[in-house]
Amino acid sequence: VGEGVGGSAIIARRDDETVEGYNYGGLTFGGGVQALWIFLLPFTVLNTGGWTHDPRPGLGRMQRVVVHALSLALTAWFVFTASVVLVDVAGYQWTRRLACSAPTGACARPGLVAVQWWGLAATLVVLAGFAAGLVVVAGKSQNRFEKVASPAARRASPNGDVPRGASEDLEAETFFWHPASARHLLAWHAAVLAASWLAVAGLVAVRVFHPSPPQALDLYPLVVAAGFPAAVGVGLLWLPWVGALVAAPFRRVRPAVGLAGPAIAATLAYAMVIAFDSGLFLFAVQRLNAWPSRPASVPAITAGNAVSLTDVWGAVLIGAAVAALLLAGWIALHRRTASELPAGQSPPGWPLDGVDPGMRGSVSFARTLAWYAHRAPGIALWLAFGLFLTDVAAYTARSHWFHHLELPPPAHPSQALYTVGSYGLTLLPVVVAGLVRSAESSRTFVYTIWDVLTVLPRRFSPLAVRCYGERAVPELQGRIEYHVTAGRPVLVSAHSEGSVLAVCALAPMGPEVTAMVDLVTYGSPLAGLYRSLFPAYFGTGPVESLQARLRAAAGGDDGWLNFYRLTDPIGGPVLGDAADRLLDDPMQTPFVPTPPDPREAPLEHDRTPWTEVAGHSNYLREPELKQSVAALKESLARR
Repeated sequence: VGEGVGGSAIIARRDDETVEGYNYGGLTFGGGVQALWIFLLPFTVLNTGGWTHDPRPGLGRMQRVVVHALSLALTAWFVFTASVVLVDVAGYQWTRRLACSAPTGACARPGLVAVQWWGLAATLVVLAGFAAGLVVVAGKSQNRFEKVASPAARRASPNGDVPRGASEDLEAETFFWHPASARHLLAWHAAVLAASWLAVAGLVAVRVFHPSPPQALDLYPLVVAAGFPAAVGVGLLWLPWVGALVAAPFRRVRPAVGLAGPAIAATLAYAMVIAFDSGLFLFAVQRLNAWPSRPASVPAITAGNAVSLTDVWGAVLIGAAVAALLLAGWIALHRRTASELPAGQSPPGWPLDGVDPGMRGSVSFARTLAWYAHRAPGIALWLAFGLFLTDVAAYTARSHWFHHLELPPPAHPSQALYTVGSYGLTLLPVVVAGLVRSAESSRTFVYTIWDVLTVLPRRFSPLAVRCYGERAVPELQGRIEYHVTAGRPVLVSAHSEGSVLAVCALAPMGPEVTAMVDLVTYGSPLAGLYRSLFPAYFGTGPVESLQARLRAAAGGDDGWLNFYRLTDPIGGPVLGDAADRLLDDPMQTPFVPTPPDPREAPLEHDRTPWTEVAGHSNYLREPELKQSVAALKESLARR
């Protein structure tokens, strides 16, 4: 049986309806517009960056304010960069080239030809539609996500108009319930979109009504007007971590990755936009110059200084590919050890009693990948810092130490690095979209990164991809409260990102609910990605508080158990004590099979020893986990 609408469902076993599953997969993927989400990725990354702020009040407040300002600047940037390729390149320059096969007649005189007026009008309307579409999509998704509240949140804030407090954390009942704040934030961004469009239309009018209209509209100063303050803001976010890095030799304390969380996100968000725009501008100019073909006497289309750094980003793309190959080679040559696993001695046809060389190599490789995956926040830190330094150095050099804010246009845009940038950067969003789409069918590390980016509310950018946590957490809370109110104890069993939702759901619940709840997590990223990136919300404090309440409800026993493997690239220890259970991978012998319980539906079959490396999968086939679940259910039944 099952129930649910719009991407989530509660599903129960047909032969044992006391075992339920909450399926939220449709909230993170699915839908015909999913491919377009890739264009909202910069907003999404920047919104996530706002949540990575430092837990200290003063520094954290400064980081949040700067991220809010960067989010508004990014909204304006989208309109300005779109105007360059839509209005200037296509609507103004290409329409003239389309109408003028030779510099004769009206094409030889100053002023606009008729088709240019139509082109400008059409592209300005398209630009307005683009801006309005962002607002409409964001508003509709707010109705489906931000306006969903748990019963406890409704009781605490009936209208959802309680403002978000600066110190609000996961234990606040209204953490995922601030629809009024979401509407106000969207109104601010809608105003920025409207003002940006008016700025584009005003500058176009100034250019075209000049006595001698230019060959190109040169709308890039608008991009600079939004980009230069944004660059200052990103640099401001890097200052705390850079200062801690400089002081590290004296303090002998390595700066935490979380200190640079907002800087990492802001750098990656703006780098994505700048790189893609640089490639797209040059690609559009090259393609439109080639069609239709015109003699050399007809002026060519140009994007001017909008493509000044395309070669730099092309070089970054090549450098990233080389670095990925070098890292893959390093991983292949420097693997984590699996020497403690016994060598198999059983005759052919007998049950396995150890590993062969091939299985030992597979275990070693899986442990190595997991080791590097758990250090992904640190890798992202140095990647983002390298991109920031590269962009600053390139801009500084080409602006002659900021002598001119606008960079000079490239002298030879047909060089190899410009070509790499033109094609590679334009196709990069397609590649990223393909990776995310392919991750939908299997729980990969890319899938987890996407979940991390879209779980927390759109507090900093309403134009980000919808936040599935604002639907999933209230629905999960409501289901738990429904069962507890009916006098039924609840054992929450959560895998991977589900463990994050479980903690978010249970953290604000009072003792009258948690007294009837136990929690089992496995393959959980709480202490890896989340504790590193969101120290103010998923640090040791909230986790220890929830663990203490569940332990007290269990009479001093462990009311929260966490399972992980060394081969799991996502899950790891969370609780820091005996409640963290390390599972062998591959399954080893001897092991105690799970005894069948005639009162319950049959569970998943136990894993076969020595036959597979499970990594992040098949936790529910672990005998130790199943026996722990049975023990917790017995404990809950006695309360």
